[in-house]
Amino acid sequence: MIKKISAFALAFCIAVGHLSVLAVASENTNLTFDEYIIRHLENFEAEIDITDYVRHNNWDMKTSMNEFIGVLEKNPEIFFVSTQIEASFASDRSLCKLKGIDYTIKKTDYKNKKKLFDAASSKALKAVTPSMSDFEKALALHDYLILNVKYDIKKPTDDSRTAYDALVDGIAVCQGYSLAYIHLLKLCGIESIMLNSRAMNHAWNYVKIGNYWYHVDVTSDDPVMLGKTDMHGHASHNHFMLSDTALKKSEMKHRNWDTNGLPAAKNTAYDKLFLREIESGMVKLGSYWYFIMLDKASPSYDENFKKPDFDKNIPYYSTFADIYRYSFSKNTLDKIHQINSTWFIWGTEDSRTKSWWNGNYSSIAVYNERLYFNDSKSIYAFDSKGGKVIKILTPKNANGYIYGMTINDGQINYVIKQKPDATGSISKAKIK
Repeated sequence: MIKKISAFALAFCIAVGHLSVLAVASENTNLTFDEYIIRHLENFEAEIDITDYVRHNNWDMKTSMNEFIGVLEKNPEIFFVSTQIEASFASDRSLCKLKGIDYTIKKTDYKNKKKLFDAASSKALKAVTPSMSDFEKALALHDYLILNVKYDIKKPTDDSRTAYDALVDGIAVCQGYSLAYIHLLKLCGIESIMLNSRAMNHAWNYVKIGNYWYHVDVTSDDPVMLGKTDMHGHASHNHFMLSDTALKKSEMKHRNWDTNGLPAAKNTAYDKLFLREIESGMVKLGSYWYFIMLDKASPSYDENFKKPDFDKNIPYYSTFADIYRYSFSKNTLDKIHQINSTWFIWGTEDSRTKSWWNGNYSSIAVYNERLYFNDSKSIYAFDSKGGKVIKILTPKNANGYIYGMTINDGQINYVIKQKPDATGSISKAKIK
């Protein structure tokens, strides 16, 4: 008698929690279950005989399907298979198969898509250097994903959920961010899994640094203004390397997760890092990390200001910002340049009743051993050693201000818009 059962893909932001048990067949192969499954999936096989693994590990059908889903979670490079799966077991377990495997691309397209995926992965890994600690590598990849992936606000049920969507297409929901992060960390030798909360309909990462586990929610650190506009060139760090206690108190009030047998995140060493105040990306140049923070010494700085009402065009006081450099090894923080700029409400700059938006919308990037940043009207190159600032670009006849920038393959991508929550338009300029 053959019994069948099916497991179907979960909602766009939920993944099945998984921690693999010992999964090595006893007689016919010395491959781990992961290696065995991946080999068959890369051949696009319709059915996979898992009898030896089932009998050796004493799995039932549900466990077998969860193990299969776990392979996909731990190996995001298998981006072409969905979590929809069926299992067929003989009553005496003499024959146990996985069936109905849902390949999301054609076998003939795999080679090209794999090439694109590998290239995108290699490009992302340029953000890390061998001299970085695991903590720094995790930080660099956290910021890389935020600055190069847009959150899919439309939240489709079938797309934007894979590491391929995040790394190649540059758009994802939380599952896509999480799987891409697992993949990149894995390539750096850093252990990570995906956690999920059904109550939140949300997924994020659990990352091991040294002997301790920490929460990292890349998705929640990718700022989306009022839930509708990607903040190009900006990155939050409020959900990076948090303990369980800090995560529960986070802006999203994370709750109802299961670490699948891993130790709880009790270490609070990183909970109060200064980088919680950083809303730009963080870039490494030489032995220092560079970033932008609001200038608390500015007379207009107010930690308790209320959020502006963008729909009613009600602004609050503007705030200057500073470029800082920090050494994790030396624990030194230095302010090296102040950015004095104002983002006026469009059309009021030359009027008697000037009005402006609260905050500073400068971004920072590095290219060819040189720093770049923007203010509201121009983009500058900055010599981190000599402190010399060179204006390299001022958009002509711009219908708005510069609200952020990134650099990709020697090309500056900057967004022009009239207010912070506007969609705006991306303009491009080649670095000479």
